[in-house]
Formats: sequence, structure tokens, C-alpha cells
Amino acid sequence: LGVVTLAAVLRWSRIAVRIAIMAVVVFLPLAALTLGHITLVVIHPPPPFPDRLAATPLPAGITPPTARVLWIIFDELDQRIVFTQRPPGVALPELDRLRRQSLYAPNAYPPAGNTRLSLPALTTGRPVAETRPIGASDLRLTFADTRQEGAWSEQPTVFSQARALGVRGALVGWYHPYARIFGASLDYCEWYPYPPFEQARDWTVVASMIHQICATISPLQQRRLQVRLYENSRRDALTFATNAALGLTFLHLPVPHVPGIYAPAQRRLTMWNLSRTQGYVDNLALADRTLGDLRQAMEQAGLWDKTWVLISSDHWWRESARYDGRTDHRVPFLLKPAEATGTLDYPPAFNTILSADLLLAILKGEVTRAGQLVPWLDAHRVKPPASYPEAGEP
Repeated sequence: LGVVTLAAVLRWSRIAVRIAIMAVVVFLPLAALTLGHITLVVIHPPPPFPDRLAATPLPAGITPPTARVLWIIFDELDQRIVFTQRPPGVALPELDRLRRQSLYAPNAYPPAGNTRLSLPALTTGRPVAETRPIGASDLRLTFADTRQEGAWSEQPTVFSQARALGVRGALVGWYHPYARIFGASLDYCEWYPYPPFEQARDWTVVASMIHQICATISPLQQRRLQVRLYENSRRDALTFATNAALGLTFLHLPVPHVPGIYAPAQRRLTMWNLSRTQGYVDNLALADRTLGDLRQAMEQAGLWDKTWVLISSDHWWRESARYDGRTDHRVPFLLKPAEATGTLDYPPAFNTILSADLLLAILKGEVTRAGQLVPWLDAHRVKPPASYPEAGEP
């Protein structure tokens, strides 16, 4: 466009000058309006909303649980693609290793078909039918069982209930502004926005200018931001997972969700994996590698064999039909006890919305060993949703 415009100006210079003068005259009132708006903001700046709520003190006089829990949500991890019908040539050694040490549920179903509905349901333990943003800091939920509405930040969650037990908590996530919602129930929290929503802004003028230039090629900019999001999330996840003082750590990680940002053959991040289907398959290897990084770091810190680790997802791979013509709503569900004893299969179908209650039962000491998992699941099993009416980005 720049070359065409320059050629047109050189070829028809007089006409170009007239058009430029007309454009200045037309847009001059907008410039005055913008300057007026800037002046008002400088004189009366809007009150800032906190980027993170201050954590409430731990309850006094309570002995905190000795159990330690790590809950990992790999966004869009698909049971069929990972375990049941894995694509040829895809190696996922860390997930396979964890499966051999865990309760493995091959028929687990998420509470909803997208992140916007599924994460509120998973953290509250209640089915969510609708959500609506309340400004930049919260989400209004409509619960499917009662049709009652309420702000997400005001609901009892796995974090607030763990806090009441005296458990220190930490969270790493993306898309939802977790620190603004759950900060009062957590000791540490880091969250990052969904790249397609935030392609241009940054903390400095120079960085914002670079983002705006890169955003003119949106597919590459999204991948560039997704790479940065992954790197930041991985760094924070390693920090929190190896903090021995934390009793509950929740990781909502952005892989294997598209866009593709990994080149498995070279074992490096990339912006040039432009295929959505192959990009997802390649991101599976990145999710597996991330799990391996967490395991090794926790082993070095002496925490892996002291931690219950739950691996699951918020929804299935929604574009799997583009890959092989099939869609399967199941998600992985692997729960490694603190002292792993071997594979324990649990074939009944259930809704992973019970995850929060299960982890709270572990923290409360109601479940202390692998042999108690099956009876607990049988007693608390929730039927999978009859249908998934909403399944769109993110």
C-alpha cells in the first residue's frame, strides 16, 4: 500500500495535494476533540482498577494441611488425540510416564466447550450456563443448576475454600484476569491476556509502537505474542511449582491451544508454524515438554513425590474435525498421588467439574492415598453434560 500510494503521489502530485488538504480540513475537528479528551483525562484521571487484589491474611489458629496439590489445565488438551488415537509419529513421553503413575480416567468430560464457561465451572464446582463481563476485572456468571447470577469473584471457589483451611495458594493463567478475581485468596498470581484481544498495547511507548507495527500482520503478531505468553507462563509455573510453602498451585497453561508456536524437530519455539491443525499437533509436544520441565524442577526441589498432581483440560480440540473428520468431547484426567504407586484405571464417564471438590478432599485429609480415589469418585461422580451448545474461541 505504501508503494502504491507513493507512486500515485508522484504521478498525480497536484491531485494528491488537494486530497491531503481536504483530509486535513475534514479531520481537524477530530484532532481538537481528541486533545480536549486528553486534557480532561489529565485534569480528572479515571480511578485505576487494581491489577491484583491484596491477599487476605491466613486464618489464625488453624494448622494448615500437610498435603500439597498441583492442578494443571493444559488448554484444549484432547483425550482422543493424546491417548486414544494419537497421530502417527507424535511422542509424548512425559504424559505417558505420568499415566503409568496415576489414576487414569479415559472417559472424563469437561463442564463446557470453551474457556469462558469451563474455567468458572471448574473453579467453583458448579455448572455455568452463561457469562457476561463486568468491566475489565470480573465476570458475571449464570449458574445452570439454579439460574442464579453472581460475580465470579464473589463465589466460593477452590481457592477461597483452600484459604479457609490455611493453605497458601498460587496461580498462573491466561485469558481471564485471575489476579483481579482471585487475588484475595492467593499468595501469588500471574496472568496474561488472550493475544488476539491485546495485539497493540504494552507497558512502554516503544514496545507499544513495535506491537502496533507487528499487528499489521495479525497472524504473525498473534504467534509472536503467544510465544511470549508461553515463555512467561512457563517461567512463572516453574517458580510456583517449586515453592515448598505453597499448598495449592493452579496452572492454566496456553498449550496446546492454537496458534502453533513449536517446531518439534528442532525443539524450539517459532512464529512460523502457520497451519492450525499441524500447529496444534506440534503444540502437543510442547505441552509434554512443559510437563517434563515441571517434573524435573520439582524433583530437584524434592517436591514431586510429595505433591498430588492433577492434569486435565478445559475443553477438547475443537478443530479436530479439520484434522481427521472426528470430534470427541473427552479430555484427559490424570491424578498422580503424592506417592505414586502405579496405573489405576477409572473407566466410568464423569464431568471434571468435580475436580475442585476432589482436590479440597485431598487438602482436608479425606483422601490420603491412591486406594481411596475410586470410592470417592464413585460417591461424587457427576454425569457429563448432555450437550455442549457453545464451543467457540477461546
